[in-house]
Amino acid sequence: MAVKFSDTELFKKPMELKTIEQMLGQKISVRAPYRITAEAFRMIYNEGTFISMEQ
Repeated sequence: MAVKFSDTELFKKPMELKTIEQMLGQKISVRAPYRITAEAFRMIYNEGTFISMEQ
């Protein structure tokens, strides 16, 4: 199997795996590709790219 990445970007606010698991409500594996819904992607992306004005 091969995985091709395109249009990758770093999050402004890195996230721990346990935070993502809490958001999705399930354990996930990072050893293999993991399919998520479009809504789950939006939640993770928004959390990782949002910078609070409090910082």
